[in-house]
Amino acid sequence: MFLFRSLFLVLIINSLFGYYKSYSQCIVDFETIPLTTVNCEPFGIQFRDKSTGAVQSRIWNFGDNSALIGAQNPPHTSTTSGINTTFSGSLNITCTGGLTGQKRFTIITNAKPKGNFTKNKLVVCSISDSVTFTPAFTTPGLTYDWNFGDNTFSNLSTVSHKYYASGKYQVLLNVSTPQGCTQVFGDTIKVNPTPNPDFDITRYDGCVPASIAIKNNTSSQTDSIVSWIWRLGNSTFTGKNPPEQSFESPGNYQFSLKTTNTYGCSNTTEISRSFSQRPTITGVTYPSTVCPYFNAVLSVSTPSTGVTYEWDLGSGAQIVSGANSSSITVRWSTGGTKTVKARVRNNACVDERVFYVYVYDYSNLSFIYSDNKSTACE
Repeated sequence: MFLFRSLFLVLIINSLFGYYKSYSQCIVDFETIPLTTVNCEPFGIQFRDKSTGAVQSRIWNFGDNSALIGAQNPPHTSTTSGINTTFSGSLNITCTGGLTGQKRFTIITNAKPKGNFTKNKLVVCSISDSVTFTPAFTTPGLTYDWNFGDNTFSNLSTVSHKYYASGKYQVLLNVSTPQGCTQVFGDTIKVNPTPNPDFDITRYDGCVPASIAIKNNTSSQTDSIVSWIWRLGNSTFTGKNPPEQSFESPGNYQFSLKTTNTYGCSNTTEISRSFSQRPTITGVTYPSTVCPYFNAVLSVSTPSTGVTYEWDLGSGAQIVSGANSSSITVRWSTGGTKTVKARVRNNACVDERVFYVYVYDYSNLSFIYSDNKSTACE
């Protein structure tokens, strides 16, 4: 009896001192917000521990050499060193009974474009200057969207741009990777005003010999212009208002005005003018009187070559032969004094002679037949 009671007491004591150990079990789990683990840097993720059971402690390892975290629901931001990077991390838990559990995860962080862009000029002149913008990036496969600040755009990589108004412009470059990661880079460019030279050639009819005048119409920033340089066909002139110019020989002549202002910005306006030799009529032949319906021969003489002929014969005239030539045969069907204009034309250059032919009135004519059968009016 004594022995039985002693064993029962020992069993009770052993049970109290842990010979029968009971281990608590837990299951490791978590979720991320957002649910995806692929994104562009800086990639912010909210981790939430959803482990079940009696968790005594937890350690988050994000695989990017950042500090280990023991918080239950830690946020984490993943960055790269300039290249797309895959990070392998884990949640490690310890249950109250000493058991451990681990669940691993992968974070794929895509790099944003790294670099900037350069410009070959800090200050440019409007209208006449171009500035070249060059991106400096090492990431392959990039796309570019330029905004030059003047409501113009481009998707080229290296691009040259010209500004047409003075001012200070902000240039923005939006760069995108094949994974859709974008970065915006900005810079400013100063644009100085450029003069806008303007002039007219007056008293010009396209013929030589000629004496023409040059009218300076430049009005933009006139007071800031410090230099005026003219090219006047076969001569040059420096100054605001050039003198009259004379031309004796036909040909195509170039005229230009180059202006420079106090900013050192220059601009040139060019026009061309063609001059033809003015033709000369040296003589005309024509009958002073003629019968109606009878042939009359009219002709002009000129030493000019390469010309065309024009005739204005008045009312009732019919050209029998030689139209648009130096000698024509014409008949009038009505009587009266006919004003005849003979013109010799070389492009826009014309010489004209005016003469008069009297055509007898048919109702007052009497016919005389001579021995050789020719006919005359009297």
